[in-house]
Amino acid sequence: MKKFGVYSITRSAVMAAVLIICGFVKFQMPGLMVMTTLQVFAVLLIGLLLSPREAVAAVSIYVLIGLIGIPIFTRGGGIGTLATYEGGYIVGFIVCAFTESAALALLAKAKLHFLLKRSVAVLVGIIALYAIALPYITVIVRMNGVTLSGSIISIFCLSYLQLDLIKAAAAVAVSQGLSNALTKAGLLK
Repeated sequence: MKKFGVYSITRSAVMAAVLIICGFVKFQMPGLMVMTTLQVFAVLLIGLLLSPREAVAAVSIYVLIGLIGIPIFTRGGGIGTLATYEGGYIVGFIVCAFTESAALALLAKAKLHFLLKRSVAVLVGIIALYAIALPYITVIVRMNGVTLSGSIISIFCLSYLQLDLIKAAAAVAVSQGLSNALTKAGLLK
């Protein structure tokens, strides 16, 4: 197992800072219940730029900072955030970054165009995110006494999925140039 050294810690910390900054870029989309941020974009970018261990570390730093009460989540901070529908996404971010980075690592030796490899990896990440977030949201909604059938999927999946696919395309587009620049600077392997 490779050592988690200074460069890995630094890369993880820098990308955690990028994720925190992207969390402050908030906008309300017409017809959606919650604020939308660039967090998913940042998590997907993390998965494309860092190793699986570094990606988990970066997103975990973000999650821990928010859970101790620093208001970096969409609606603030604190452990109570896990008891909201936002908690599903927060937990899902860690799984998303790991699975996306792991998928990209598995595809590294495949004889495919780099855009295709990265596109497949971000789709794997989005699937992982929604596989965690949707059941989590369903439990939270039911705990609050609300009965929703198929509408939970339309509210939290179909509404955001289109935006998240746009964010995924942006992450793929940005990642290659950023990866090349960071590699030349000696900050990525």
